[in-house]
Amino acid sequence: MEIYRAYLQPNSTYYPEKHHHNTTELATIMSGTITININNESYILNQHDSISFSTDGTHSYANHTNDVVVLHIILKYEI
Repeated sequence: MEIYRAYLQPNSTYYPEKHHHNTTELATIMSGTITININNESYILNQHDSISFSTDGTHSYANHTNDVVVLHIILKYEI
């Protein structure tokens, strides 16, 4: 398991590297609003919202606002 605090700059997008097979990602928005794209589906999350998903497909984080977004990300690896 790995835990991160991430800061996404205004008007930017983050495309994570490919994760290990059978990895689950849990993201919680600590401040701001973010759009998360998972396998071509978009989800808009606001402060204190969370989402959990399998990272076997593609995903990205987009900040379409003028404020820095802070999020916590947990990666859980299956053995």
